[in-house]
Amino acid sequence: MGYNECNGEDSRLREKTHTGADVEGSPEWNCSSICFSSRHVPLLLAVSTIIFLIIVIVGLAVSFLTGAPEPCSSCKPCGYSAPCEEDWIWYRGKCYYFSETYDEWNNSQNFCASHNASLSLIDSQEELDFLRRHKGLYDHWIGLYRDINGPVWVWANGSLFRNTTECHGDKKWICNKIDANSHMTHF
Repeated sequence: MGYNECNGEDSRLREKTHTGADVEGSPEWNCSSICFSSRHVPLLLAVSTIIFLIIVIVGLAVSFLTGAPEPCSSCKPCGYSAPCEEDWIWYRGKCYYFSETYDEWNNSQNFCASHNASLSLIDSQEELDFLRRHKGLYDHWIGLYRDINGPVWVWANGSLFRNTTECHGDKKWICNKIDANSHMTHF
């Protein structure tokens, strides 16, 4: 194959030697190597592009098939509203309200009841730890009161509690929505 077949010229590929003489077709730069590089560039680009696209498609397919997360059974559907009212905190299936104002126990309990809640009933050590973390420096009313007929402390739901501290004065309070699924004994 001649050089003229590669680029359409009539002349042959020539290279000057170190002595200055013309030499037809050097071993490194002959007509066939020029033809290979110029004729095959579009083909190499096409093959490279196809290989790249195949790798991308296979990668996406593998990622889609193996990396797709399973539907979340506890995820809420779109349009789902938060379980708690504004300014209430959701924790372990209950909504909590930490008051910023002070009042006496009965008014605090009435406030909670107006939100379909009660002063906080503590069902577990974890819940007690949560309340301690969030209450700040102030004491708060919770769902305990002293029975009028005796020295017994009673939770707002009627179960008994043993303690010797008096309940009087104005304090902040903590409400929680009563968890209907709770079967734990209150502290």
